[in-house]
Amino acid sequence: MQAPTLADAGFWVLLWAAIRTLLGGIAGLVIRSERSTLATEQIATAVQTYTTRPVHRKALKLDSPDPFNGQPDKVEAFLNALILYFTGQEIRDDDQRIIFALSLVKGGAGNIAGSWADLQRKLIVEFNGAPTNPNGHIGTWAQFVTDFTAYFQYNSSKDEAQMKLVKLHQGKSTADEYITLFKGLAPSSGFNDEALLDHFKRGLNTPLRSAVFNIRPQPVTYADWLKEASECDRTYRKAKEYNAALGRAESSVQQKAKPPAVQQAAPRVEKDPDAMDVDRHRDFRTCYRCGKPGHIARFCPTPSTGPKFNVRAWSKEDLAEIMQSIQDFQESPE
Repeated sequence: MQAPTLADAGFWVLLWAAIRTLLGGIAGLVIRSERSTLATEQIATAVQTYTTRPVHRKALKLDSPDPFNGQPDKVEAFLNALILYFTGQEIRDDDQRIIFALSLVKGGAGNIAGSWADLQRKLIVEFNGAPTNPNGHIGTWAQFVTDFTAYFQYNSSKDEAQMKLVKLHQGKSTADEYITLFKGLAPSSGFNDEALLDHFKRGLNTPLRSAVFNIRPQPVTYADWLKEASECDRTYRKAKEYNAALGRAESSVQQKAKPPAVQQAAPRVEKDPDAMDVDRHRDFRTCYRCGKPGHIARFCPTPSTGPKFNVRAWSKEDLAEIMQSIQDFQESPE
């Protein structure tokens, strides 16, 4: 095959067209590559911006903790309430925590809490202006908690908790209620588990304490006694409720099965027939004086005109005759 000559103009035209087409394809590849690289860089930048951007969570709307009035047994509860409030409100700055806590320390017996808070605020103001505190920091939250606890939670709270534990008895409460009160006082008392177990046993009602002693194997530790006392009391109360319900059901069945009582009429009291006859004879007898019925001679309205009889002058025969007449009259038929 011979090489093309200048005379072959058509060949050069075709070659140039092929070269231009090839160069255009190469240029398109370069442009697309640059665009792809740019897009990749933009995506990477967006991802980095999104991942490094701080996430702002919406703070919870919580009620402010109750004020603290200096009671030693309320120290721990007050501090716990503050921690939960700070967490929910996302308050991490120690200065803000201390200022907020001091705003809730007020009042108390002899204004003990308010006086301490006033002193702390005074110290903070003085410390802020000191040359040794150029940044104006109040202090750390951990140190505030230490100072607060040391001032208010003194030894009397421990003695008070011990006295309450010694006097605590179950009484009419359930075992769970008694355990809740006991466990609430236990941490402040300073008693070890052995002492707590002894006081817990003493405070149980005698039947429940005996029931726990009769468990085999017998509970030994303080935690075991809390558990077994609770379970025994619950079992006893369930059985009591069941027996009461069963008794009511049996009583209802017996009442339904019992035939209704028949009311018996009161016996009729009949009058003595002899008494009726006497009354009848009495109604129809006649007066010896006037002969009229309805009365006797003693009450006869007709004046006596005949001779008066002297009863004492009557003979025995006369009296016997009169008595016989009376008897005959009473025995006569209607």
